[in-house]
Amino acid sequence: MKRTLLLYTSKLFIGIAAFMILTASGCSYVSDYIEAQLTDRASFSIQAVYNAGSDTITISWNESGGTNFAGFEIYMTEDPNDEYAGYTIIGSQWAWGTISSDTFYAQGTSPSLSSSTADSYTVSTTQLNAIRAATDMGPGNYFFRVGIMDWDQNSEDRDADHGYTGSTYTDYLSHTEFDQISGYAMVYIP
Repeated sequence: MKRTLLLYTSKLFIGIAAFMILTASGCSYVSDYIEAQLTDRASFSIQAVYNAGSDTITISWNESGGTNFAGFEIYMTEDPNDEYAGYTIIGSQWAWGTISSDTFYAQGTSPSLSSSTADSYTVSTTQLNAIRAATDMGPGNYFFRVGIMDWDQNSEDRDADHGYTGSTYTDYLSHTEFDQISGYAMVYIP
């Protein structure tokens, strides 16, 4: 009994010491893992590729929407070479009135970002040129994320008693919330 307790105690101290060494060392992988588990900030991975021949960017993912799915949103950093820069929305099923019309571009082709099975978004040459012109965007590494939006009520509760207006656009702006947000994908844009 005494030996079992001593063995258990020594394993416990070794585990605590290993945890403290890893977290105190500032290892970004460990810190990122712990932060992700605590905040659920990066729920899925995405890929982003710059296509030089067509001057487009293709963003793809393997996650689908859930029961109260409201839509996908695509975000891009506002500044190059800074993964912590502010993000601006560049794709959604809706044109947002508060976003500059030069940088915002609603997905208009299939697969629509309103479909829970959508798995990609292409930033067209036209959209990329508009972003470049509106932001004075220089060459560099830009970071992209994908958000999965959910309605804040189940379908049977999306009524006037719960603040819904009946206008899908208005209700989307007022009654959606993040279900999941992707990790970022970096793309060099010349």
